[in-house]
Amino acid sequence: MPNFTLQMDDLELTMYLGVHDFEKQTAQRVIISATIETQIDSYNDHGFYDYDDLARFVRDFNGEHIETQEELVERIHGFIMSSDKVVSAIVHSRKPDVYPDAEGVGLVYGQAPISHGRAPHVVQLDNLAIDMHLGIHAHEKATAQRVLVSATIVTQIDSYEDRGFYDYDDLVDFIRDLSGSSIETQEELLVRVHEFIMSSSKVSDAIVHTRKPDIYDDAKSIGIVYGALPFPYQQTKLGARQAGSGFERRKAA
Repeated sequence: MPNFTLQMDDLELTMYLGVHDFEKQTAQRVIISATIETQIDSYNDHGFYDYDDLARFVRDFNGEHIETQEELVERIHGFIMSSDKVVSAIVHSRKPDVYPDAEGVGLVYGQAPISHGRAPHVVQLDNLAIDMHLGIHAHEKATAQRVLVSATIVTQIDSYEDRGFYDYDDLVDFIRDLSGSSIETQEELLVRVHEFIMSSSKVSDAIVHTRKPDIYDDAKSIGIVYGALPFPYQQTKLGARQAGSGFERRKAA
């Protein structure tokens, strides 16, 4: 039987997603993507995987409240895997508006290998921007520059209830606290952020990616990646931040 890979890219919802009061009171944009490996007898006579059913299932979350991205991605993943045409699936949710200084924070489910009987959740922080003195040159020590920090974090949790999940707010606060500081190399910055992430008992693996987007006029950025994952690392892309939706975003310190 032939195998096909179906890709749903960035289906946008407006829903109440989060444990904080402002997230329960104000709906925010949530972006859902899925990669689905299918195996079918024939693509004739509706023998294929019908992605319309998936789109309808995801759209039904509009206006709903769920406390964690972990629960959201597991529910969507469970729906996808209920089809006998599906071999495997990866679901990615993302909040693009929750932090004004980052392009988004999200959860990936179905990508990391299963361990201890449960598939890990993968937290993805995309391009959190800070201004700091980073570099060995005199002009880098004298003038602060933008530095973008991304992280891919494999978590192993028993439950996403009662705040049993990995709290990425703590990571964001740690990185923001580096604003205005002076560090000579990206290597040192990477190690410090990576050590903070790995200090959590909920984390098994992590990669941290730093970039200097303004250092060269003729290049988008120059950066370094540090750490290891149990699957191939896909670096976050640099892109213009999407316009807001009126969501009362968490304020940068």
